[in-house]
Amino acid sequence: MKLLKIVLYVDAALAAIAGVLLALVPGWVFNSVLTTPPFEHAWYRIAGIEAVTLAILMVLVARRAEELWRWAWAFVFGTAALALLALLKAILKWGVTSASPAWWIGGAVAAVLAVLLALGIVQAGHPRSPASPQEPSSAA
Repeated sequence: MKLLKIVLYVDAALAAIAGVLLALVPGWVFNSVLTTPPFEHAWYRIAGIEAVTLAILMVLVARRAEELWRWAWAFVFGTAALALLALLKAILKWGVTSASPAWWIGGAVAAVLAVLLALGIVQAGHPRSPASPQEPSSAA
């Protein structure tokens, strides 16, 4: 359970940071860091708001992980899909610009987080062995 909670908190922090950056300075993130062509910034801001919302949900699940650990599969799916998209962008150099190192880094970080989330879920799903009850000593 500990691994799942830690990874959910780390993933939430990264999603919140990315979301705030997207919402506040989308032009800098996409044009400078990710070297993508200019696009309507409203869509980037919407993605940023959604990322912050996702981060809040991750924290809520992490705080009640003992009960809601199965819900973390949704975060595995989203994080793995993000990793796949970022790494494909880096490998295939989709778009009019060459792939920025940020695509490789983001894809690798997302892939590691997806694997760690899945491992945390697997650990959380294993039944814990109950403490063996103490047998009363028979003093007769």
